[in-house]
Amino acid sequence: MTYFGLMGSLIGTILMSSLINNGKLKILHILKGSLSGGIMISSFSDFLIQGYLSYLIGFCSGLIITFLIEFLPEYMEKIGLYDVRGGFILHGFSGIGSGLLSAIFRRNDLDGKGSIQIAGTFISIGIGLLFGLMVGLIINKI
Repeated sequence: MTYFGLMGSLIGTILMSSLINNGKLKILHILKGSLSGGIMISSFSDFLIQGYLSYLIGFCSGLIITFLIEFLPEYMEKIGLYDVRGGFILHGFSGIGSGLLSAIFRRNDLDGKGSIQIAGTFISIGIGLLFGLMVGLIINKI
């Protein structure tokens, strides 16, 4: 299923990159956007039965992440946040989406405990924000 997600995200990335850049492709979009489908699918690929859902989720992930790669860094710099290599956009947003989608599929297809998955996703976000803030404060002091 991960391969299907990667293929779908590549198609979505190519589509969005060509729409944003008047028919031209940016290699940055292709490099990062095509990985987003694999990241998005990875947490629930073991119990996702339908292959077309992997394509669809990967395709939507490629569209969204490519859009964010193009437009979000400018906004982040205006408010004083710097994502030098784009890891926050690619892994952060794909990881959050993966956690929330896995909660939906867990609730519907596995054991009905999707709320635990959502709680785990937001706890992970909180831990990341807390330790990111701590490291940022330490670096500013140095």
